[in-house]
Amino acid sequence: MNGEWRCTVPSSLQTKLYEEKHWIRQEPWEDYVRHNVLHRAIYNETGECCEDEPIAENEAIMMYAPLLRNGQGDIAVNVSSEQ
Repeated sequence: MNGEWRCTVPSSLQTKLYEEKHWIRQEPWEDYVRHNVLHRAIYNETGECCEDEPIAENEAIMMYAPLLRNGQGDIAVNVSSEQ
């Protein structure tokens, strides 16, 4: 995710958006579900994190199977173990 905030006065704070708890799982009905949590960290002028909070949690049924070829011609499912 990329973005930019613009203003006429310089800000003393910096914001970083990042993703946590990303995983993909296959459900009993054979579809895949993708999950992640987006966080916002705010840093002061010295670079110290003064606030870190979750801002969105996403869970969606994927419209495709997340299958990747592993170089040997085999199909591998890219599934995170973090749940």
